This record gives sequence, C-alpha cells and structure tokens, in this order.
Amino acid sequence: MQDPNSPPELPNSSINPLPQYTPLPPPVQPPTNTMAIISLVCSILGLIGFLPIIGSIIGILTGNKAKTEILNSAGTQSGDQIARGGVIVGWIGLALWGILLLCICGFLALGMGAAIFSSNGP
Repeated sequence: MQDPNSPPELPNSSINPLPQYTPLPPPVQPPTNTMAIISLVCSILGLIGFLPIIGSIIGILTGNKAKTEILNSAGTQSGDQIARGGVIVGWIGLALWGILLLCICGFLALGMGAAIFSSNGP
C-alpha cells in the first residue's frame, strides 16, 4: 500500500516532461573601425594641447572617413558613434584653439599699439 502523504507516481517516469534546449551563443559584435578610434584619440590629444590644431584636424578628417567606411561596410564594422564623437571633439578643439589664437593676436596688437602710443610722448 502507498503512503497517503507521498505524491502519486507518474506512469512512465523515464520521459522528461520538458524538452532540453541548448542555449544560443551570444551575438558577435562586429569589430570597431580603426579609423574611428584614431579619430577620437587624435581629437582628444588636439583638445588637451598635446597635438594642438593638427590633432583636431586629423580627428575631423579620419572621423569622416571612418563614418563613410562604416556606412559602406554593410554591418561588418561598428564604431559610428566613436567616429562621430571624434569629429565633434575635433571641431570643438579646433574652435577653442582658434579662439585662443585670436585672443593672443588681439593682446599682441593691443600691446604694440600701447607701446607705439606711449613712445610718442610730447
């Protein structure tokens, strides 16, 4: 006789009620475009002054080239946002260096003007 508190036995306990599935591997991320990385690095170096002006220009040019390469790769390359960031940081760096050069030229012009007018005393 069976214990009344035990669960009932299945008629065929060798059958697994749930099928076994093997998990799918994670999706493969396409490689990042090298020109996009170069763009961001050069733009940052141009912004902080390690490669003033030229780093920003290189960042803008390589960033635009990387965006074109990524667009033409049909999904086999990634890094569009990195390239866009390189272009944006490059333009910001170029603008800041331009403003700095204009300020330096302005101060030099004011200094020369003050020197000229002060030396022509009565």
